[in-house]
Amino acid sequence: MLRLGRRGADPRFAQIPDRLPVSSEHFAELWNRHEVQAPGSSLKVYMHPQVGELHFESTQLRVPEWPDLTIVMHTPLAETDTRQRLEALVSEHERRHGLRVVA
Repeated sequence: MLRLGRRGADPRFAQIPDRLPVSSEHFAELWNRHEVQAPGSSLKVYMHPQVGELHFESTQLRVPEWPDLTIVMHTPLAETDTRQRLEALVSEHERRHGLRVVA
């Protein structure tokens, strides 16, 4: 099932996936693979100058009442030491003054 988001009611928008394979061989190849990722979730790697690589699952949360608002949550990947690296960045002074690891 093709999801068309907020433009689903526009019949011209719904025709785009039918026209693109005709105009682009590259698009047709990608479209036929059906490699679809779950909406709003991806893996991200950041290089921090003090602690090195940080690996996160990045999740985008949409708020239907405010279509222009997206909340992005970065969760450290469990199979990495990202959480420990983040905790090392938080000093005792910062912990005493409200900055803390939530989960």
